[in-house]
Amino acid sequence: MAADGHFSIPLAGTYPLEQWREAAELSLSGKPGGKLALRVR
Repeated sequence: MAADGHFSIPLAGTYPLEQWREAAELSLSGKPGGKLALRVR
C-alpha cells in the first residue's frame, strides 16, 4: 500500500549519526511530530 501511495509516514527530521543522543531525547520526549532518521555516512 505504501508503494502505491495510499499512506505516508511523517518525517520529523534527520540527524547525522553523531547526533544520535539529540534524536533519542526528542524521540523519548513523545513530541517529535513524526519519525526520526539517523544518517550514516
